[in-house]
Amino acid sequence: MTGHRHSAGFTLVELMVSIAILMTLMSGLVVLFVGSMRAVKQGYQTMEAIETARGALNIIEWDLTTSFASRQYGQYYTFFGIPAGMTFVGVVGGDDGINLSRVTYVLHEFDPRPCDGLDNDLDGQIDEADECTVADEVFDTTMFVTLINRFDPSDRFLKEVRVLVRTRTLLRYVEPNVKDLDSFPYNWPDPLSSAVPEWTPEQRHVWEELHDTVWRGGVNLLDVDVDFFPELASGVETGALAQELLKAKKRELWIRMLAGEWLNPDWPLPDMWTLLDEHPADYVVAQNILWQIERIEPVEPQYRVYVEYEEDPGKNHWEYINASGQNIVEEYNHWGGNDGVDNNGDGRVDEIDGDKDGRGEQRLYGFSSFMYGRTAYGRLDEKPWFNTEDNLPGYIALQDGDLDTFWAEEAAQDVVGDPLKPRLPELVEVHFRLMFESPYPGAPDFDRPFSLLVGIPSGFTRAHEEAE
Repeated sequence: MTGHRHSAGFTLVELMVSIAILMTLMSGLVVLFVGSMRAVKQGYQTMEAIETARGALNIIEWDLTTSFASRQYGQYYTFFGIPAGMTFVGVVGGDDGINLSRVTYVLHEFDPRPCDGLDNDLDGQIDEADECTVADEVFDTTMFVTLINRFDPSDRFLKEVRVLVRTRTLLRYVEPNVKDLDSFPYNWPDPLSSAVPEWTPEQRHVWEELHDTVWRGGVNLLDVDVDFFPELASGVETGALAQELLKAKKRELWIRMLAGEWLNPDWPLPDMWTLLDEHPADYVVAQNILWQIERIEPVEPQYRVYVEYEEDPGKNHWEYINASGQNIVEEYNHWGGNDGVDNNGDGRVDEIDGDKDGRGEQRLYGFSSFMYGRTAYGRLDEKPWFNTEDNLPGYIALQDGDLDTFWAEEAAQDVVGDPLKPRLPELVEVHFRLMFESPYPGAPDFDRPFSLLVGIPSGFTRAHEEAE
């Protein structure tokens, strides 16, 4: 009988089954590994965002809590703020010790200056920060919006659309030993003079804003006769009003020039950084701050684009088309154009609710801005403007040149942030969103919101009690 020897081993079928099982296990491990790496990258980006925001907010909080109120002038003339920035006198340390200095924060648009391999400023260095910068980053990403039929409001649905997200940079500029808000390294034009043909568009822009500040309703507020308002106010008071409005306008222009409004092709302001012989790249506190979202994906013409916030419906708003023809979904604190439609269904068309922080139809939610106010019933009375003309009780009457009504309203109200009775705010809220690229291909970019509410010790005052 012939014996058969069986050799140990696997059949082809067994090998194929084993390989299939191994590949299944390996693919699962690969998916797990990739997912872990994505989570790690997202974690690092979140940590980076937190550290960047923490550093910026700590610096701002320190500067604000040491902001200075003059003993000679009470709490007057030491703070001015608009949504794009603020300027104030504070206690700042330097090489020569602790000094009072003017501190200005702005949300700045960088001018792209490419590196060219040349020593353009003749300082012996090539392509340093003073000579070349990259423009603020632009993210090509997507977001969800609500499309609402113009003719049938019940026809509404969510849609993910392609958008461009533009960012800005937070700058901190300190002027040592500048102890007031009215000394500027700029030769302001005379608002009462005539425009000079040789002026650049930037110089003419400054002149027109100053000129329009003192000319109201065909009346020169700086040259009002003393007997012009015999019952409500004297010409002396009206002239003092114009002087304070001029001071406020110059402070506003100072912030806007540092913020980069010379890049506005339609109506530029002077490039203050060039005039200062400085470069904004040397004063960066935080970058990639979300500023503007433009929709670039078309939608059917019968639909309007609406942005909704489930956590805060008060932020809901409509998309609008700006002067450049862009479809702006959101912007830092922009007032949209009139469209002649009662968009929010309150029976009014294109209203602004009388002041700049109203819930009207023309204002988009400001997701990166500075807000100012006082404590009232345990909350912040949000005002995006402080010690500016926009806070005047009779603001609308003043715009129309109705000075009788203006003085009547001014006498009847006491408004915190009124430039005729300026003071430090009790509270400042800093709010911004940092934008980050996706940590892996194919995923959308993302942003993280940060905010800080700072109480200013020297901003809290009490009424003076007269001695009996």
